[in-house]
Amino acid sequence: MLIKYLPCNLDIDKFLSDAPPNFKYSRDCFVYIMGLITEIPANTKDMLDKSTFVSINASILKSHVHDYRVYLDYLLQHNILETDNHYVVEEKSKGYRFTPAYQTPVQPIEITKFTLVKGLTKEGKWERSMCNKYRELKSWFNQLQFDHGGAELWLKKKYISDVKAGVYGATAKYNANLMNVYRLKDKDYYFRVDVKGLRAHTNLTSLKSELRGWLSWKGKQLVSCDLKCAQPLLLSALLQEAFYEKTSTKDTFTLHKLNPKLYKTIDIDKVKRLICNGQQDINNYMRAVNDDIYLYMQNELTKKGYSVPTRDNAKDIMYSVLYSSNRFFAQPEALPKRLFYELFPSVYNILCCFKRSEPNALAILMQRAESSLMLDRITKRISKEKPDVALFTIHDAILTPDGTQDYCVKVMVEETIRIIGVSPKVEQELLSPLKPDEPKKDSSPDIA
Repeated sequence: MLIKYLPCNLDIDKFLSDAPPNFKYSRDCFVYIMGLITEIPANTKDMLDKSTFVSINASILKSHVHDYRVYLDYLLQHNILETDNHYVVEEKSKGYRFTPAYQTPVQPIEITKFTLVKGLTKEGKWERSMCNKYRELKSWFNQLQFDHGGAELWLKKKYISDVKAGVYGATAKYNANLMNVYRLKDKDYYFRVDVKGLRAHTNLTSLKSELRGWLSWKGKQLVSCDLKCAQPLLLSALLQEAFYEKTSTKDTFTLHKLNPKLYKTIDIDKVKRLICNGQQDINNYMRAVNDDIYLYMQNELTKKGYSVPTRDNAKDIMYSVLYSSNRFFAQPEALPKRLFYELFPSVYNILCCFKRSEPNALAILMQRAESSLMLDRITKRISKEKPDVALFTIHDAILTPDGTQDYCVKVMVEETIRIIGVSPKVEQELLSPLKPDEPKKDSSPDIA
């Protein structure tokens, strides 16, 4: 059975009967295409913050519905969908969303067309190899429990509140979150590892953080163990000369291991000179990371008159500072980036070397570093030493049943030290359901 999610006020069978398409069509192909409007944001957190138009890759569409264009034209002509009509070669696909008449909560619709179901559920060689590589992580989902009733109630209350407050894209966001709740309710689990960053994507990585409190395992509450300031912490590996050696000990991170292609293109001699001449900057950066670099940047930006209301805002700003293009530096809105350069000039210049030829190279490298640490070192060791300890990863965090968290934290600390030579801080939080009108605390359960 394959389920997609469409607006509850859209009866697709009646619509097609009342206005038959003038081409040979499959009702299920319509369901699949429209289902992407909710499914893509459900798989990609925060996608709807900037725009409620959902970019749909034409090549992926064509692989499942060869004549997808006539389907889209029909949906546009009959005012079911609308488009931003904005396409940028190799950068952005055209975006689509439901017209206002159909911007309602979604309901599940089943797809039964055999060839379509087969194509959508078929696992390729990469997917099979990754599922086999991390089979111990995938297996724990079978005993995962989810109080979907409590989660749905909280989500509905929040939706009503958001609509009253005029929150941008409230219905689209609600539908994306509701779809993830339905998936867990129906035990429709998935486990995928992306090719670029090698990150594991599951029902829990896409689940809104406020909804994780309704999860449990064999009746036990889950505890979240988060690496504090994980991305800035892992970046410290790039500030050590040993990271650029082709041969090294088995345990440590090296550029050659994480990304052999990038190793061949980066100016390693220049980076090593920057490291050698910038030890004071690097030491200052490491102290800031150890203390909490997000709070540090929040404080420094506030001194400059730049509004940073919360630590989470500072975290978002820090990601932009680290991973935005080098060319963004001169833009008026790049004050945080220029301030980071003032505070840590050598660190900034080292990071620039990674983004000189490929702007997203640094972000992908750090995703690989994160997955190597969490998936290949920490969870592998825990599974080997204590195979009865249930583990669920959310990128740079582990969820584990209450009572096993201290051991997991011990391994997280030891493996981080082994790989980058720096001791991390790990924050623990016992996950519990929120009250219907209770927002998530604006501090740190979601630290990355």
